[in-house]
Amino acid sequence: MTKKVVNPKSNSTLASTKTNNDAVSADYLNNKSNSEIDNSAIKSEWNNLEVSYNNHVLTIHSGTVTNPKRIAGNIKGVDTSQITKINLDGKLSINGSALELFSELNNLVTIENLDQLDTTNVTDMSYMFASSRQLANITFSSKFNTSIVTNMSNMFYDCQSLSGLDLANFKTSKVANMQAMFAYCSKLIN
Repeated sequence: MTKKVVNPKSNSTLASTKTNNDAVSADYLNNKSNSEIDNSAIKSEWNNLEVSYNNHVLTIHSGTVTNPKRIAGNIKGVDTSQITKINLDGKLSINGSALELFSELNNLVTIENLDQLDTTNVTDMSYMFASSRQLANITFSSKFNTSIVTNMSNMFYDCQSLSGLDLANFKTSKVANMQAMFAYCSKLIN
């Protein structure tokens, strides 16, 4: 199969022959100059929403998903282990469960525009950020709604670099399970 990637600045097309539809091969990327790769976004889908990936940045466009699959390993054509930043480009509404949503993104350092994440209808946030070991700070705005959440177990489990976390706006009156919510967050301070 031939994969075409269009460079939007020069309108040129890069092509490679691939046998695996799920990932752009490392050999293909290694044989291209930085300018060819840097200007070529990979467009894909995650839970039927349009996403784009460029220079280790995953951009998730607006939409609504119900019980979404986690990001790690679930975006065709993207090595999700290489994501360093997630940008929410517009309102992203989650219904039901946000289980493991941002989990196991080993190189994720930051999530931009988290205030665009509508969690009004989320009941399960267990393992939501678990094992994203490079994530140092998460900024929750007053818009991050936890009022109907019942499960926050392991929400930040093994976030080894996490040192800043303000949960002042969290409403936890309905939460029944907070087991191991901060387990192995060794850098987390007051």
